[in-house]
Amino acid sequence: MAPITSAWTRPALSTGSHQSLGSSPAMIPSSIPNLTGSTTGSRNLDGPLPFSLVSSFLMFAVMGVTKAWAFNPFLTRSFCVKGNREFTELVRQLSKSNRQSYARNEGMRPLITYSNHVATVDDPITWSTLPISLIANNRTSRWVPSTREIVFNTPLKSWFFGNGQSICIDRGGGIWQEGMNASIEKLKRGGWIHIFPEGKINQHTKIARFKWGISRLLHEVLHLNPTIVPIYVRGMEQVVPLDPVTRNTYSPVRDRDLLVAFGNPVDGAEVVRLSGTDRRVDHSTAGLKENERDSSLTKTVSDEVSHLDSFGLPMYSPLDVSSPPDEGSPHHHPSDSLRSRIQRSLTTDTLRTKLVELQRNAESWWEEELKKRGKWQRKGVLDVTKFRVD
Repeated sequence: MAPITSAWTRPALSTGSHQSLGSSPAMIPSSIPNLTGSTTGSRNLDGPLPFSLVSSFLMFAVMGVTKAWAFNPFLTRSFCVKGNREFTELVRQLSKSNRQSYARNEGMRPLITYSNHVATVDDPITWSTLPISLIANNRTSRWVPSTREIVFNTPLKSWFFGNGQSICIDRGGGIWQEGMNASIEKLKRGGWIHIFPEGKINQHTKIARFKWGISRLLHEVLHLNPTIVPIYVRGMEQVVPLDPVTRNTYSPVRDRDLLVAFGNPVDGAEVVRLSGTDRRVDHSTAGLKENERDSSLTKTVSDEVSHLDSFGLPMYSPLDVSSPPDEGSPHHHPSDSLRSRIQRSLTTDTLRTKLVELQRNAESWWEEELKKRGKWQRKGVLDVTKFRVD
């Protein structure tokens, strides 16, 4: 299969600035493989044996507890799952194909999944719908970027979540931070990254604007033809609602209805094609003087912005993409370009649109499924529309 290329080019990163996430023992346990190193060296898919054993054990334990809660009729009123069998088969096929490519010293195809983020338990409940033999195997399980301030803020939590295949990222640290670089390295090795593009817990029914991180992940590995799968979740915000004043979460609430819906897989190249990146950018800049280009490109992104998301921000990507960040900003990279920023915006908007489409279909399917089970209307639904941020 011929490699698929993108007009977006990754800015060159200084190798001297790379640091292993394992170099900070308070944040990432030293047993975790170096995720920011060069892929031209060791190509061990599984990582060191101690990490593999600990990771698999932790994932097995967490998934066991989560399954016992989510599928227990005395604790959960209903748990509706759509598309998990097809997704399981997809992961297994990709894993098998990548093993064969690895043996032939060929490029391996990565998997990127993304979903809305309604509660702290989204991750374990979502993967509890998959066979435990799949998700408790560090060879086939996902890696998930997780925020330092919540997940990696103590040595114990750093050890636990790090061995549970979380990658430390800093909120507000920009798309060029080490955690994003580590995620890209995992993808280049045929790994699976799951990301929450909203960047925060959003318990509103309206999906918030996506951050650019997911777009960078996609474009960096576009030559490997990544598989993209949207996932929609709902009901977890009823299990662990955020306190309206403190924004804290407390003990889980029982007897609630849960939904996990896996969307159809799509090739990364198809996402870029649907975003019309090259056509829209080239058309917008054709024949314009340099000083006219910024306003035209900004308009290209902002034409459709007529509504706000649940955080009170435009639902689509930032409007001021024409202006590069200041040099002192974490969002600045010396080799970044106007064209790259526009492409990230358009691709991010396309990915969000796909999740919104999945949301509509999944909500309709959920209603019909609950009616079949005699459980409609949903029981004890809390008003969480005002709960925005964790």
